[in-house]
Amino acid sequence: MVGPVSNDERASFTRRLKIGFVVLVGISSGLITLQGNPSPVVLAGAVVGGLVLGALLTRFAIPSADGFRDQEVPDSLSETEGHLERRFESEDRDERRTEQRNR
Repeated sequence: MVGPVSNDERASFTRRLKIGFVVLVGISSGLITLQGNPSPVVLAGAVVGGLVLGALLTRFAIPSADGFRDQEVPDSLSETEGHLERRFESEDRDERRTEQRNR
């Protein structure tokens, strides 16, 4: 069974996602510029501009990993049993309420 994702794993994934997003925007701006037969200086400027634009877009498109919190599992219950027991208990409670209302 897979446990909850730790904050370190979230931060690592978010960092890689942000880097990949910035590189993708930078490379795509360079490839678009190639369609107009640019000089090397213009091509380099387009890639650098795309990287800057990608960094700005990343701040808005991808949330920071700092906003997440660790999910803790109670020590008395295992991960799967705890979730199932809570779910079934709440369903039983709801059924009891509807039975009491019908009386």
